[in-house]
Amino acid sequence: MHKTHFALNVMLKNNMILSNEGFEIGDFIIPSFKLNEGEIIRLCLYGGSHFFPLVDELTKIFMGINPSPRVKLFQKIAFAEHIYPHGFKEYFYPLTIERYLKQNGQANFEDLKLFSGLDYITANTKIATLPGNQRKWLSIVSKLSLTKNIIFDLVGQDPMGATTTLKVIKSLLDQGYSAIFLDNFDDLEMKFDREYYIKEK
Repeated sequence: MHKTHFALNVMLKNNMILSNEGFEIGDFIIPSFKLNEGEIIRLCLYGGSHFFPLVDELTKIFMGINPSPRVKLFQKIAFAEHIYPHGFKEYFYPLTIERYLKQNGQANFEDLKLFSGLDYITANTKIATLPGNQRKWLSIVSKLSLTKNIIFDLVGQDPMGATTTLKVIKSLLDQGYSAIFLDNFDDLEMKFDREYYIKEK
């Protein structure tokens, strides 16, 4: 697991998680925004070949792995990455739920109850056998065991699973959780605290 470096401003009094003054990545302009405790903001990146590279660069900046002078991070934030078991080792030693939880946070099986769609899995369930919805939920739960602030997208989820993900995360906001939702569509009916759109130069 990568060690995340983040700047903690001890003078901050308003529970701000992240302050972004706006910056550019390649041909794209990222608008300025602030994320406060108990908020979920939607950053629409649109679909296309740029989506995954842009998500990779944005998450590294917002987590403080690749610091930017235009972004100030006041609390730890984690990205609920995609789980793609692969490689030679996976054939002989498949990644199980139990090993994934031990390697990626501090979550336990009780925490998985956050999503009812994870009720049927066991410690020995192989990750490779799980569909996209369950993999995304597992990733989210593991990151929420490390911090109340996450970045996530809905890649790999079907419409029903995506709706469930958004509803669960929004249900946590009153408990002080916060989120940046990286979206690649523009047809969601759900409301967010604020919405922002990248622009192409």
